[in-house]
Amino acid sequence: MIQAIFKSPFVRLFEEPGPKTDMGWEIFPQGLYPVLKKDYARYKLPILISENGIADASDTSRTDFVEKHVREIHSAR
Repeated sequence: MIQAIFKSPFVRLFEEPGPKTDMGWEIFPQGLYPVLKKDYARYKLPILISENGIADASDTSRTDFVEKHVREIHSAR
């Protein structure tokens, strides 16, 4: 169930179930595909991803995080 956590006439944030980093940031690799496709279609330039990682103190989710994000990048080719 989605619950609104912030109310504003201009901005609406929702608390959704799903994986999060240790900092509480949502992990949503599927969001890469539409952004990469749209940006490439608009600019027709190579895209360089130079920052990646995850806040994970135990370092147990890092491999899965990177694999899923790289899969989305490859699917946007």
